[in-house]
Amino acid sequence: MTSAQDTQGGTASPLGPAADRLRESARWLVIAFGAVAAVVFAGISIAGFGSVDPGTAPAQFWTALLGATASLLGVLGALLVAMSLASASSVTIAELCSTTTDRSMRAVHDALAHDPLLAPWEYDVRTFAKAIGDAATEYDAELKGWTQSEDTDANPAIANRASKRLSSLNRVQTVLLETASYLRLRHRFNGGRWLILGFLVLGAIGATAFVWATGATAQESVPRKAETAIWAVPGDDRDIVGRQLGSACRYDLDELPVVIVEEQGDGREAEIVTSATDGCAPLHLVVAREQLART
Repeated sequence: MTSAQDTQGGTASPLGPAADRLRESARWLVIAFGAVAAVVFAGISIAGFGSVDPGTAPAQFWTALLGATASLLGVLGALLVAMSLASASSVTIAELCSTTTDRSMRAVHDALAHDPLLAPWEYDVRTFAKAIGDAATEYDAELKGWTQSEDTDANPAIANRASKRLSSLNRVQTVLLETASYLRLRHRFNGGRWLILGFLVLGAIGATAFVWATGATAQESVPRKAETAIWAVPGDDRDIVGRQLGSACRYDLDELPVVIVEEQGDGREAEIVTSATDGCAPLHLVVAREQLART
């Protein structure tokens, strides 16, 4: 760390550029995660849910919904953490002197408790803050006394000494705050990278679940309510059904094999499909439930 004597020649802490580099890294993270978020939002669209029917494939529908939610939350969470690191502000002397439960500030206090910079003030930030406050009060008093003195030959040396004392303490304060800012930012960065990793893992798991649920397995899912039946085609519909099946179809219209996809109209109607075989075209119809006999 930096000693108090080292601050006499300048006001910049060598840790200032290091803190700027951490903030710059966090800004690049924001840009990177923003690009990832755009890709994820483009890949997870509402159209993807069109391949999954919540009534016939509820497990896959809810998996897709939860996967999409987890994926978006993961990317947005990582983005928000990166943004908080990029916008991390500098530490003030008031923050250093306050009693806080913030974990990063506790780490700063622990580090400064062994910093030679605070050795003249018993390694205590509050003692240093009191010293700089007293120096400012003394300088103001000496300057006011000298400027208001009726003695034209009054020596300004006392005020000058107070000014030099205050300037010296201000240089120490500058280095102290830059050091504290770096330490807090480094602690947040170290913790933030694990948060970012966790959010990205969540996003990856969610995206994988969404792709699985809305992929080929979802499109090939079999309805829960599907069951085989025999359809006795009514006389008025035989010509139409026969033409739709095809002239080469040898199905018996009195016992046409069908699959009931779903019952409708409080069970009065049923959605049915026929199987495509050699010479027979597949049909998809809604018929009266009374015309069907389950097999």
